[in-house]
Amino acid sequence: MRIIALSSIAALLLGNIGHSQSVSFVVPSDSGVSVMMDDGNLLFLNNDCTVTREGGGTGYWWNGASFFAVGIDGSIFRLDRELEGLPFCAPPEPDVLEKLQSQVISSTPSATNSCQAEGVLALINYWQNRTTQKFIDEMCLDRTQGTLSGSETLTGFQLVRQQPPSERYEILVESNDADLRTSLDIAPSISTWSFYEEDDPQALEINVTTSGSKESASVAVPSRFFSVRGYLSDNRYLGTPSINEQPLYIWGEVFRSNNNDIDVVSSKIPPLVFTGSLSFRGKTAQAFAQGDSTYHPEMGTGKASLNLQASEHGSMEGSITLSAENSRFAGFSEGEWRSLKCQLDNLKGHILRNDGKLVRAIALGKCAVKGADWSAGTVSISLFLESWPENE
Repeated sequence: MRIIALSSIAALLLGNIGHSQSVSFVVPSDSGVSVMMDDGNLLFLNNDCTVTREGGGTGYWWNGASFFAVGIDGSIFRLDRELEGLPFCAPPEPDVLEKLQSQVISSTPSATNSCQAEGVLALINYWQNRTTQKFIDEMCLDRTQGTLSGSETLTGFQLVRQQPPSERYEILVESNDADLRTSLDIAPSISTWSFYEEDDPQALEINVTTSGSKESASVAVPSRFFSVRGYLSDNRYLGTPSINEQPLYIWGEVFRSNNNDIDVVSSKIPPLVFTGSLSFRGKTAQAFAQGDSTYHPEMGTGKASLNLQASEHGSMEGSITLSAENSRFAGFSEGEWRSLKCQLDNLKGHILRNDGKLVRAIALGKCAVKGADWSAGTVSISLFLESWPENE
């Protein structure tokens, strides 16, 4: 790989690329390469040296002395592996590098921005060969046309069951057996049943289970079976949230995103649940939650801290730091987990409803795991977050 001579300004800026981000897998194409990151972000490194991110955001990539660098949305970082099939790209001019470090250069429209029906924020799960890739996607649901579109597009849904507020859609042409059809369920989540009110779609959850024969149509994620889980994200609250010590619920799971992650099944890490309270000060929130072992006693103790930032458009970003310990303190099985610490920096969500009292988000990240024999390993994690007022 070519070594680049840099101007003093560019060298100073590139010297600040002090961290690398892990690549889960790479898929080449005629126009460049698609890169799925371990944190769930999907990047497209184009042959013209530009980079775009699924769901919004553009920037540049270039060759360093012994690495690939990416600058997008106010951040410059290294990729932890070399990529084949790309041309050589020199670093951008110093003024462009400064912009890459200090601000978002531009944003591409998301599916919900151009959606003429109902916007959905979703977590897409792909499975293949004992690994799972997940990423957060903005999608568009059109119940009349029977389509759900985004990075994956599903068509042909027909309404087969309606028990308000719940609805079930299926792609009938796939099979005569209902259990083998791709289905789309719309209903309040278990946690929002008591919160749901008529004409309150933001409390509804979307779940898509694809049939055994349904494979990803995405060029970036070929030949992987997938499912979708998310929520309706329209009717965003544009003001300053008035939320004080509102109940907070966080739940999710760890998963093996690549061959370097530990085996989640043999390590016996249970689903994770945290409960706490959420308060906003202006458009910023800091919150804490405790592990809840009611449904999974083996979880033991746990704690989580959150930093959330709402925008004037009703969207929200932030991060979650959490830890958990196994309730077992003796008699561990081989490979069983002892403790984990997780950092989730890929968080997207919304402040919803006319009163701005419903908060929903999805987050992805990585965990450091200690095994029963005190060995260390890593695993990936996905979480859902919900908050709404009591006694509604």
